[in-house]
Amino acid sequence: MKRLLYALLLLTGWAMCPNPCVAQASGADESVIRPGDMLQIRVWRKPELSGEFLVASDGSVSDPFYSDVKVSGLTASAATQRIREYVARIETSPRVWVEPLFRVIVGGEVRKPDLYNLRRETTLVEAIAQAGGPTELGRLDRVRVIRRGEVLSVDIADPASALARSPVQSGDQILIPRRRNLIRESIAPISSIAAAAASVIGLVLLLSDDDPAPSGP
Repeated sequence: MKRLLYALLLLTGWAMCPNPCVAQASGADESVIRPGDMLQIRVWRKPELSGEFLVASDGSVSDPFYSDVKVSGLTASAATQRIREYVARIETSPRVWVEPLFRVIVGGEVRKPDLYNLRRETTLVEAIAQAGGPTELGRLDRVRVIRRGEVLSVDIADPASALARSPVQSGDQILIPRRRNLIRESIAPISSIAAAAASVIGLVLLLSDDDPAPSGP
């Protein structure tokens, strides 16, 4: 019960580690941009050059203006500098902000399964919270994370789970399985057997009623 309560607190934001999770991520090398990621580009006073853009398979930004800019393999800071230099061809001293957004699928027993564009410091439990949180049938101790061909099992109800509080990665698939209902799974087969037996008995009785009565000597 305590673990379940902790998981609910995490998903509602009350018990989220505010900066330890981010600090843990920032302590590692800054992650690089990959094809399939989204970039949020903001250029000061230039809404026509701002927005969210997909990183194409060739590493360029999928936008007519930015199509010559290659960002795959760059960190966010390096991509910001490259895009700033590119915009500087038409703007003097442009102010540019670039933030990678990871495309993450959150599905299974969540209220709003979908493909989400998430900030790179978003944790697994925060991603689930953005998907509306788990349904009543969601099993919180067997959450599956499919990451680059590897399947990870996460117990988001465990306050000691470092993986549950770790940031998402680009291309993650977070799936909450359905909790088994032992009563329903036990009663349903019994009900089916009982119904089948009742049908057989009914058929036997019907056939016995149709038999002609034995004639006397």
